[in-house]
Amino acid sequence: MTKKLDRVIVLGLFALLALMAVEPAFAAGGLDKVNTFVQNVLAVLQGIAIAVVTCAIMWAGYKFLFKHADIAEVGKILGGGLLVGGAAELAAYLLG
Repeated sequence: MTKKLDRVIVLGLFALLALMAVEPAFAAGGLDKVNTFVQNVLAVLQGIAIAVVTCAIMWAGYKFLFKHADIAEVGKILGGGLLVGGAAELAAYLLG
């Protein structure tokens, strides 16, 4: 029993020494490029979202006025447009 305990203690000390010898990686500067790229993608998505929601509202209005569509059909179109538009805004909120 003491041989196992001694072995565990020695291995623990070696692991502790190995952890103390490791220098931290200062790679935080590399995330700036990723953040810039994601912000650019987000800006494009927000622009597309505005166009999609506008087209969805126009299409729903056209169908409602001239094709005599019911509220359920128009609601599906508006709901889809709001989901697409909301996705870009949700991404903007999550990325903060």
